[in-house]
Amino acid sequence: MVSVVIHAGCYKTATSTIQAIAQKNRDRFLKDFGVLYPSTGVRANQGIPDEDSIAHHLLFHSAKASLKSSDDMIPDRDSAFAANRKKLAAEAQRSAAARIFVSTELLSFSQAALKHRFLEYFDGLSSDVTVVYAIRRPDEMIDSMNNQMLRAGRGRTRSRDVVEYRADIEHWTARLGAERVRVLYFAKDRYEDYIRSIFAAAGVDTTRPEVVTEVYANAPMSVTGHVIRGMIFDALKARNIEIDRSLRHEINLVLAPIEERLSSSPKVVTIGPADRIRILERNRPDLEAIKPWLSPGDREALDEDFRRGLAGPHPEPNLDAPASFDKGDLAVLLSAAATLQGLLARD
Repeated sequence: MVSVVIHAGCYKTATSTIQAIAQKNRDRFLKDFGVLYPSTGVRANQGIPDEDSIAHHLLFHSAKASLKSSDDMIPDRDSAFAANRKKLAAEAQRSAAARIFVSTELLSFSQAALKHRFLEYFDGLSSDVTVVYAIRRPDEMIDSMNNQMLRAGRGRTRSRDVVEYRADIEHWTARLGAERVRVLYFAKDRYEDYIRSIFAAAGVDTTRPEVVTEVYANAPMSVTGHVIRGMIFDALKARNIEIDRSLRHEINLVLAPIEERLSSSPKVVTIGPADRIRILERNRPDLEAIKPWLSPGDREALDEDFRRGLAGPHPEPNLDAPASFDKGDLAVLLSAAATLQGLLARD
């Protein structure tokens, strides 16, 4: 029987990049390792130009829509869930894969009932299901989430200091058992090892020369990008134009090639040094509780990263910093004026 590995997040742990790598190597993963990255239930990641950055977000949404509350179903919404489950089983059978690798970070911070419902996709398909989940230093995760929300024109939405890693891990463990929940620690200075570990959990060796791993999706927004987006979002809001998912995606796709041509600009920082220390201290008990799920190497990396977080130094918030443009930047913006104007030409 086929086995299943669910990459369940967490947010801001290179999830979009992992998904792009899986899709770019889809045929090779199946041929060389017997690992299927299904086409059932996939959707493009929002605002990312790389067309291979796709994830199983539609599987998540149809599972969520099938739940009326934490434990009740709505029959007329159950059809999409049932259809996806049938398609997934048929695709797995056609592929003759030994393992299925499914990825959606939307499972992060979801209710236990929704996680359990998601696992029902694999009832009758596999009795061997494992979850791989990643955590990141909480202050960096919150800052990165804020950056992404601003990039999408949604504002800063992370209002709580505690990041719910522990609840996610305990939900999966309660259903699958600790031996079927793999938790990894994400840190930028261990990026390559981390990517290898994620795919190793799915039975893929990314050190093979034929495997494409030079992928970096969903780069953080810069100060310059923030100023340009602010102009666009403010102009659209002034005309009472709804900035929905589709429009946010279009804006980021249009801006991506323009921003690549602009001179380097600092990443947007949303939280200050004192806030970072407060966040770290608030999350300390949960991080200690999570350590049994981590490998010795990841526990050591967490401890070292936590010490660095408390010691600093940290950058100051720069949300109100002005963009800096040189002659070359102005030339780029002038050449893109018609494109930018097109974004605002809405009825």
